[in-house]
Amino acid sequence: MLGLVVRHRLSGPLLSQVMKAMTIVCAGRAARQGILEQHADILHRLGQDANLRLFEHPREQIVPPAIGRLLDLMNGSNQWLGRIVVHVDEVASTQDLLREELRPFGPGVVVIAERQTQGRGRGGAEWESPQGSLVFSFSCSLRAISGPQVVFVQYLVGLILVQSLELPGLLRIKWPNDVLLCGRKVAGILCEGFSDASGFHLVVGVGINVANATPTVSLSSVRETLTNEDVLARFLLEFERAYEIFQERGFDPFRTDYKRLWIHSQQKITRRGDGAAFVVSDLSSNGSLLLLNEATKELLELIPDVTSIDLENGEFFPKKTTQSPRRNEYTDR
Repeated sequence: MLGLVVRHRLSGPLLSQVMKAMTIVCAGRAARQGILEQHADILHRLGQDANLRLFEHPREQIVPPAIGRLLDLMNGSNQWLGRIVVHVDEVASTQDLLREELRPFGPGVVVIAERQTQGRGRGGAEWESPQGSLVFSFSCSLRAISGPQVVFVQYLVGLILVQSLELPGLLRIKWPNDVLLCGRKVAGILCEGFSDASGFHLVVGVGINVANATPTVSLSSVRETLTNEDVLARFLLEFERAYEIFQERGFDPFRTDYKRLWIHSQQKITRRGDGAAFVVSDLSSNGSLLLLNEATKELLELIPDVTSIDLENGEFFPKKTTQSPRRNEYTDR
């Protein structure tokens, strides 16, 4: 049994930016536990005409077709990630909607937008979401992982995204948060953290060019049959398993695969300004990129929040932002 909430008249400062309608689907264990019913007050606040319906199968007419296909593909396999799926036709930011309005539903919520009008990256960088792209955010919580390990979540997301798509030799990882297809950016990741009385939590945003030819390149150029639902289902299924390992053991079990898929192994790079020559050595224990100065043999750490890498010109330099980063933002999407 699945629960469904449909709203057409939405209230609240963030939800006033949602066009047309929002659908919340509660699946599997979360539905049996009555999660939506437990948060009836939140649903009422989100939309004045919110109403709860129950249905037997995600293919019923009241469910958006994309959500029905996604739930079919996942087949109830996940324990927590995707237990609540939110679909919006258009929204300013999936990150803001999940963090500000849907946070009380806890970890495992996935928000999917057909169109995002104010997608952002670190420091206010703009992220385009043209028709055909996949834009989603999801929430997760951290148990015993230490502070320095938090930055590795974005690396894990990139790794699992590449592995789940099964396009050997075509997809590579660019530190700290990009996925490249044949050398061009096809996906980006944003991680925002916050803490409350229950612990430390993350809202992770992902943007993927699935079937849109602009502004760079899309997955459909190498596999025409891929759909947004295929990509998302594969990722959610694989990421939940990987994240449980990460919670227990940190990033070490994934480090070898990550470095095998990144583009930086023994990459030569210069520092803009003085032209000092470096070679990429490794990832540090806190997630920074370690560079070896070829002249002095000293190690330099590149911190993802403040450093940009220009692959075309083979150089790195301090990142310039138009505004101060909001909240605890680890990378840009």
